[in-house]
Amino acid sequence: VLPEEKYILDENDHFGWPVATRAGDALVVIYLRRKCHYGETPRFNQDSSGCMMTRSLDGGQSWSLPRDMREFARQEDGSLPFYSKGECITTTSDGAIVLGHEVGTFRSEDQGVTWEHFDYQFGRTLVKGHKKGKGERTTLNCPRLLEHPEYGLVRMAGIKISWMGYLEFGDKMHVAYSQDGGR
Repeated sequence: VLPEEKYILDENDHFGWPVATRAGDALVVIYLRRKCHYGETPRFNQDSSGCMMTRSLDGGQSWSLPRDMREFARQEDGSLPFYSKGECITTTSDGAIVLGHEVGTFRSEDQGVTWEHFDYQFGRTLVKGHKKGKGERTTLNCPRLLEHPEYGLVRMAGIKISWMGYLEFGDKMHVAYSQDGGR
């Protein structure tokens, strides 16, 4: 997916952080779309999304128009969740595509045509009893979900430490898992 005219909404011509998987004949790519990487503010607007999806059924020769996956996670008032990113993806052994994201978990059982959304924020639930320290935040930039025989779908989440406005990688990692296929 290149930032061509038909994919750009408003000033959102910065695409990044792609994750992809194959399910049957479908290649599914999730990526972010926003105004810029750094510098310009604000970096995103109402047409920005950290959860865009496109798919190919011919090995990548052609691609569908992008869909904003937040459409499947509308809030009670009908609005879309705010811009966020931090996705991971896999195709499970039963052929479903599961996407872990900050706005929840998405699951498709038809090669990315339709999606079911679950409010569970895969990776946001940290180890029981963990209390985040001052300046700590969870970072969800681990691109793959793993399928483990005992734990099911497993996602790693790191901790970043914010000190005086600077982010540094911490020395902690947390693991979240789903034993019901991301549901």
